[in-house]
Amino acid sequence: MGLDLGGALGGGTTLYMYCFREREKILDFLEELTGTRFHTNFNLIGGARYDLDAAMAAKSNALAALRRGALPELWSMSGGNPIFEERTRGVGVISKDLAMGVGVTGPTLRASGIAYDVRKAAPYDAYGELSFDVVTRTAGDAEARFQVRDATRFASR
Repeated sequence: MGLDLGGALGGGTTLYMYCFREREKILDFLEELTGTRFHTNFNLIGGARYDLDAAMAAKSNALAALRRGALPELWSMSGGNPIFEERTRGVGVISKDLAMGVGVTGPTLRASGIAYDVRKAAPYDAYGELSFDVVTRTAGDAEARFQVRDATRFASR
């Protein structure tokens, strides 16, 4: 979305490149863990090829903590940017009735005010063991679709 909004978000590619910076750190970890950067072949049917040792588990936790630390910076270039808000608010509105009429699902449905999430309604994988709120918005616009995807930041609004 940042690329589509162009110069509004720091020249169009700034956010994109900052995300690449974070991606590279994740790929560095995967390369150390599995021996390859892209096609890790770590997961197999029934689980993982081998478990993390204590040192790699500590590196994984440290990596996750660093990624959380990078989020405010990335946020300030996207959803926290006034130009981003201006260019997404009221754009591409899908009303509740239209969403239901054409069979919209997922974040687009929740952005139109319908509190349905298949992960709660028919849990699969580990979703049945998790407790989370179904985040909705009523505006049905591009900003609302962005917001329902960022549940940690917008859950209380």
